[in-house]
Amino acid sequence: MAYGPLNLKPWEFMNLSPMEYYKLAEGYELRTEIEDRRQAYFACLMTNVHIAGNRKLRVEDIMKQLHPMSAAKRKTEEKLFMEEFRQAGGEL
Repeated sequence: MAYGPLNLKPWEFMNLSPMEYYKLAEGYELRTEIEDRRQAYFACLMTNVHIAGNRKLRVEDIMKQLHPMSAAKRKTEEKLFMEEFRQAGGEL
């Protein structure tokens, strides 16, 4: 990843701390996800013109296939949901 998508030179890569490299990689993945979301939006626009009825393609349908949710991200979202649920007065 360092020499390909991040386009780092060997000396640049060697001068990075692990945290800096992690942040660069995280930023690259975020940019690709944003680009994929934009492309999925336009794909939905072009596709939904040809689909009859209420079976419309949504951006989320495409994004689930391109970027499946990791187990750690899912646990974090579940934890946030449970906290909001409890604050709203919900019981388990």
